[in-house]
Amino acid sequence: MRLAVFETGPADGPPVVLLHGIGHWTQAAWDVLAPHLAGYRAIAIDLPGFGDSAKPDAPYDLPFFARVVAELADAMGLERFALAGNSLGGMIAAEVAGEHPKRVAALLLIAPAGFLRTPGLVVRIFGLAPLMQRLSLRPPRRLVRRVVQLAVSDPSVLSEAVLERAYELSGDPQISRAFGRVYWNHRSAVFDMRALHARFARYAGPVAILWGTRDNYLPIAGLQRARLVYPAASVTVLEGCGHLPQVERPTVVAAELRAIYPAGGGAAEGA
Repeated sequence: MRLAVFETGPADGPPVVLLHGIGHWTQAAWDVLAPHLAGYRAIAIDLPGFGDSAKPDAPYDLPFFARVVAELADAMGLERFALAGNSLGGMIAAEVAGEHPKRVAALLLIAPAGFLRTPGLVVRIFGLAPLMQRLSLRPPRRLVRRVVQLAVSDPSVLSEAVLERAYELSGDPQISRAFGRVYWNHRSAVFDMRALHARFARYAGPVAILWGTRDNYLPIAGLQRARLVYPAASVTVLEGCGHLPQVERPTVVAAELRAIYPAGGGAAEGA
């Protein structure tokens, strides 16, 4: 499988693998944060099915994504590394950490999926997911922009390039298929959270959780369950922040990473 991999920072810096959320891609998810990661070897991927990575006819379930991340780490020679994930990426990061607890040096969860079952999520699983797997028409530009803007509390933080790229990607039927299968094939995980969280809890290393109070996609109510899974985690509640803290509050996100996974100096640029 071909993966789009983006890397910045010193080659000998402590590695951190960055995992974006559903429908996102590396530049939109992490370019704002990247300049604040000086000293780290930051490695971001477009998840399979999204961005510039391959879009195979795959299940796009949690084991699939976790296996891809683990195999990527093997391919890049990462014996021990930190994981930072936003939304779906946070859920994947938690799964990888639970499966490989000795390899994950720290876990940064940014508004992670997997800790809240909402009526909206149920609708997307049973209503929209089967439809999206067959969708071939590009959605209206205005709708795409609105969906992206709802991810933040202040739309001005989103560049026009990000909004245009979102619209461009929305016309790819393979991405629609991946989008639909993510929801559909996460049914068991969403509806058996006890088993899901038991797997997550196998990781006992350093954890930091950040969540915005104005998250329109994964409400901060999920933080309560996340705290039960990771009782020793450092928790940061971001007042007035939306679903993308790494875009809206990059200095805070970077500081939380450094607190659980220190790095030296160096320079970093956009991914």
